Amino acid sequence: MTIHISARMAWHDNGWNGQTCQNPKANTYCVGQYSFPGDTIAQRRKLDTDGSCIDFQGIQPCIYSINTFGPDQLTAYAPPPDWFQDGTEVKTWLLPPYSTVIWPYEEMYKDEVLANNPGMPKYNAAARREAAND
Repeated sequence: MTIHISARMAWHDNGWNGQTCQNPKANTYCVGQYSFPGDTIAQRRKLDTDGSCIDFQGIQPCIYSINTFGPDQLTAYAPPPDWFQDGTEVKTWLLPPYSTVIWPYEEMYKDEVLANNPGMPKYNAAARREAAND
């Protein structure tokens, strides 16, 4: 059976080769509405004086797609959302060469994972986790 997968990636001016953009300060598309996760990258990227772009322990905030055509294994990370209330810490893992990160979009945002309680986050974290693991 053939399965189609599409991956929304942050724009990268260096070919998604596992390296920082050649000119991250000028790359306004990686932080815009056309990139995933554009808002997260905009909030987390730190442009330092030598022109590189880092966030957590020297990892680029565009790590989900930066290594799509990269020949080396990289360390990836995912901080929990602000509304996650279970004490979860930043998760890191090894991202294999020539890899990009995707997620089961339909499962994470279907009606069954909506929080029904006032004062709760928009989506129920436990229900989202259960749906993703199914």
